[in-house]
Amino acid sequence: MGGSDDEKAPRLFKAAKKGNKTKVEELIKGGGHAVNEKHNGKTALFVAAKLGHSDVVRALLAAPGIGVNLKNEKGKSPLKVARDNKHLDIAALLEAAGGTE
Repeated sequence: MGGSDDEKAPRLFKAAKKGNKTKVEELIKGGGHAVNEKHNGKTALFVAAKLGHSDVVRALLAAPGIGVNLKNEKGKSPLKVARDNKHLDIAALLEAAGGTE
């Protein structure tokens, strides 16, 4: 019947979650993928920051219109979750892009 929750996720979100930088760049370049679309309250940037996928974070930060400070359903920003998970390299990237907690 409906498939798993991950199966319903937007393709950009799934690629970011898997850490697939090449696919993320391909989807952004191809257009038609909302870089700020949320799945379960989280953006692709949020999940990449949380999971420590620095290459994916860089690719997403280069996307036009990326919402660097969009918060999840619990009010956490990508910068906050990167810090919480000790991904200090990603936190630095997000801060340089204007990220705030």
